[in-house]
Amino acid sequence: MSLVGRVIGLLAVVVLAGCGQGGPAGGTSSATSVAPRPAPPAASYAKAPCPNPIYTGVPQLDLGPDVECGYLTVPQNRADPNSRKIKLAVVTRKTTSPDPKPDPVLYLAGGPGGTPMVHNFDNWQLDRDLILLGQRGTMKDDPFLACPEVDQFLVKAVGIGAENSAYSQQSAAAVRACRDRIAKDVIDVAAYNTTESVADVADLRTTMGIDQWNIYALSYGTDLALQVLRDRPDGIRSVVLDSVLPPPANLAESGWDWAAQSYEAIFDACAVDPGCSEAFPDARAEFTRMVNELSASPIRVTVDVGGTPTDVVIDGYKLASGVVVAAAQTPGQLARIPAMIHKLATGDPTDVGQALAAVTPPNILSYGVMYSVLCREAVARTSPDKVLAVGKQALPDFPDAVLKLPAQVPTLFSDCEQWSVPAAPWWVFDLAHSDVPTLLVSGSFDSATPPPLAEEAAQTLSNSRHYVFPGTGHEVALNTREAAGCLLSVMRSFFDNPVEYNADCVATLTVPPFQTA
Repeated sequence: MSLVGRVIGLLAVVVLAGCGQGGPAGGTSSATSVAPRPAPPAASYAKAPCPNPIYTGVPQLDLGPDVECGYLTVPQNRADPNSRKIKLAVVTRKTTSPDPKPDPVLYLAGGPGGTPMVHNFDNWQLDRDLILLGQRGTMKDDPFLACPEVDQFLVKAVGIGAENSAYSQQSAAAVRACRDRIAKDVIDVAAYNTTESVADVADLRTTMGIDQWNIYALSYGTDLALQVLRDRPDGIRSVVLDSVLPPPANLAESGWDWAAQSYEAIFDACAVDPGCSEAFPDARAEFTRMVNELSASPIRVTVDVGGTPTDVVIDGYKLASGVVVAAAQTPGQLARIPAMIHKLATGDPTDVGQALAAVTPPNILSYGVMYSVLCREAVARTSPDKVLAVGKQALPDFPDAVLKLPAQVPTLFSDCEQWSVPAAPWWVFDLAHSDVPTLLVSGSFDSATPPPLAEEAAQTLSNSRHYVFPGTGHEVALNTREAAGCLLSVMRSFFDNPVEYNADCVATLTVPPFQTA
């Protein structure tokens, strides 16, 4: 995420992605004869001053030494010969290695709508340059599809139950206001999608004069990377996919199934952890009971947020998605999950309320990009009835009032009615078939991109290996010190020799003990 935009709570990155397998019902592709069009304006890259400050008031996020900056200029809509030009921010972190390798690493952030600019790469220590691409419409791009209207709603939403109709109504109003404002600036929101981003990535390599490069992709960035590998594979030497989201996957429809896999992994691990099993012998049942009770009767708690008393409403959806799903994507939160649930069940909702009170800081996540991608590539290929059906199969003991809302972003369907972009063509969701060396990694507790999604992607990657990092949630490279350190070690070895590399440290990792206090 990557900033995973937790639309109902915790700071992290919305890990969201593509949509249903195959094409529309009964659909087949058909060729249509069209008059030839002039070629769209060529892409270009030019160096420019670095875009500091990265985030006002947080100087430690600003770009330090050994970086070069520039902009990739591309057509907003490549199908339109008269399209306006847009600029994508590019940061190259120069290696300090005495023996630098000629093939850089391109970093593709998650989201959709996340930015790599706010990440700390001091410990990566690669012997290759690291190129950070601000995917179109994200922070420091021109335009940046920020939605301050949505940021403001999410602050208020802390005090509204996600199952309350007022939540979806106010969210839809904020999304509509953002959509109307952006449209006045000659911004074609439908052009901010994965297909155009694939072309952006290919254009970046050629305009920077790079013969070969490697790709590291995170969360939604793995969906983008796999589509680049499928459609524009030239110049790709190797690929690392962290927290894998294959193109056929549909978060809107399958989110509860993925969450159920995470719940099972976490509670199974608690059951074999002596301290956790003794302190919380009924953790799984306690969680299910509280989801049902809070769905029927939400509660309100006042917590301290930066010295300000803040009222937080906790309902069944917020517990199931805003706390447990989000915690499984947030370093440092995983070990607290059984204890947080138990405290809530025994009358102390403070920890849960505190977690839900944390919202993504404003003007970091591009909600415009998030909606353009998700509405085009996820929501357009499913329905609320399908979401509920998948949820009931995965979590039969959860109430319908919770499961009828998509996991992670409860307002997706009503928000997408306001955002209004056309559905993606069926071929966008094809798997990538490739023999490019590919390393896939998953966290065993990941609730947004569980390990089976990486296995699905690996089926058509003939030169790939998949590693599951035990006790780790979403985004392994940004997770616990042990897991992140191991992955960085594996990545360095992999980039040096993508055919024979050392991944022995993965076998030494264990599930960290759960907190019981």
